Amino acid sequence: MNAILRHALLVGGLAIATQAVAQVTFYEHPGFRGQSFTTDRQVGDLERFGFNNRASSAIVRGGAWEVCDAPAFGGRCVLLRPGDYPTLGAMGLNDSITSVRTEADRTARVDPPVAPGSAQVTLFGRENFQGRSIIADRPIGDLAGVDFADRASSAVVRGGPWEVCDDVRFGGRCVILRPGRYPSLAEMGLDNRISSLRLAAAAPAPAPAPTAGQITLYGRENFEGRSVTADRPIGDLERVDFNDRASSAVVQGGAWEVCDDVRFGGRCVTLRPGRYPSLAQMGLDNRISSLRLAGAAPAPAPAPTPGQITLYGRENFEGRSLVADRPIGDLERVDFNDRASSVVVQGGSWELCDDVRFGGRCVILRPGRYASLAAMGLDNQVSSLRLVGSAPAPAPAPGPGQITFYGRENFEGRSITVDRPIGDLERMGFADRASSLVVSGASWEVCDNVGFNGRCIVLRPGRYPSLATLGLNDRISSVRAARE
Repeated sequence: MNAILRHALLVGGLAIATQAVAQVTFYEHPGFRGQSFTTDRQVGDLERFGFNNRASSAIVRGGAWEVCDAPAFGGRCVLLRPGDYPTLGAMGLNDSITSVRTEADRTARVDPPVAPGSAQVTLFGRENFQGRSIIADRPIGDLAGVDFADRASSAVVRGGPWEVCDDVRFGGRCVILRPGRYPSLAEMGLDNRISSLRLAAAAPAPAPAPTAGQITLYGRENFEGRSVTADRPIGDLERVDFNDRASSAVVQGGAWEVCDDVRFGGRCVTLRPGRYPSLAQMGLDNRISSLRLAGAAPAPAPAPTPGQITLYGRENFEGRSLVADRPIGDLERVDFNDRASSVVVQGGSWELCDDVRFGGRCVILRPGRYASLAAMGLDNQVSSLRLVGSAPAPAPAPGPGQITFYGRENFEGRSITVDRPIGDLERMGFADRASSLVVSGASWEVCDNVGFNGRCIVLRPGRYPSLATLGLNDRISSVRAARE
């Protein structure tokens, strides 16, 4: 009995001793994968162990640990209680942990009392606290007055948080730096950008915004990374060093229009109030160049005709865009010649041509969405366009129109000649068999489905040695003279 009791006490003592050893293990990838690092004591700079800003998941045992995103337990710090953390991204800590210590170490440290007026910030001209420096303990509305505007590359903050801004008089983008050491301001997008600074407590409460709407863009998905908040139109995000950098967004108070070109040009999308953890799903990842409250966008003028066509610079309706509601004889005039890769047609059929003034090869697109013009042999080929109704009726052909199909390219192989509508070429044993053709006397419409359905193209009189360039090789199923 005494032996059993001694054994139980021994096991219990071992368990207690084990529980008393606090340790944390960091992993390079989410889900406890990749290279790992384990410590049971405080580490003021993980760079010494080759694990700075590398942790993506963690396991905490034996006690709570404080993890911080700056050396020497500075910057933003989060307390992790015992447990498994398969992803640190949800806490905004992914690849951000630089120093770590137990909760006991944190509470054991006695911070010196901060004397009134002792809060200060030191700016350094180079990273890692090197180069020329200045110390400020009061607001400076323009650092040019002390010959340090746009020169800071690292900083040390003591005694209280400081607000640093990239424009004079505390304007532009502002960031609050909490007490700690910041060896590189480049990571915050502030390298050589600070123009004014003040104690955070000295900053007056912001005046009520003229509108309740604002949008915050983040440099990484899931609201991580560097961010910028806007409550007014920005015609070029390059001015705030955030052009083509947003990967997630939060919209509050009203809808915002975001565009992939400056001055609210190109493709624009309206984001209603909400959280958008990934802009990639909308084809906007690293693409936003300008933004404004949706109400700030002037209402589009009513189209003079019900038909319009939108050209996109990339497939799947992405990239720069152009909307037309009238004929354009040369797309070079609007800087969109040979640039279209996808198209949306609304309200009526449009004729697209690969030469200016509606010349060369022309294709008629009926209303619909065309995610890839490459399938039609039109990718980066469109030079002019017009509503089908705006095209002048072709002059009557001097003789009856006809079309001759050939089974192989360059007008070789078996052939048939047609001078009347054929709703199904299978009746002539030639469905999906044509590889080249000759059109004489008048234009003909060829379709890739029976009954003049599916994708249809109007071919003008001429010789077409290869239908593959039109995306029609072995695809024509019905044919008829083009309607005048």
